[in-house]
Amino acid sequence: MKRIEKKVKFIVLFIGLILFNLAYSQENYIPGYVIENGDTLKGFIDYRNWEKNPNQIAFKTSMA
Repeated sequence: MKRIEKKVKFIVLFIGLILFNLAYSQENYIPGYVIENGDTLKGFIDYRNWEKNPNQIAFKTSMA
């Protein structure tokens, strides 16, 4: 009986970790621009509701 309980706990933990990972990795691209060396690049920024400016961002020139 204890062996089954351990398996169930492991499966629940494993599924929980997968769901957490999927929820955390959601994309939220909004229109924006990046200025690099005086050149403005228009596109879409993966906005993460930052409290501080990030060192890196995810940026796409098109949503295709």
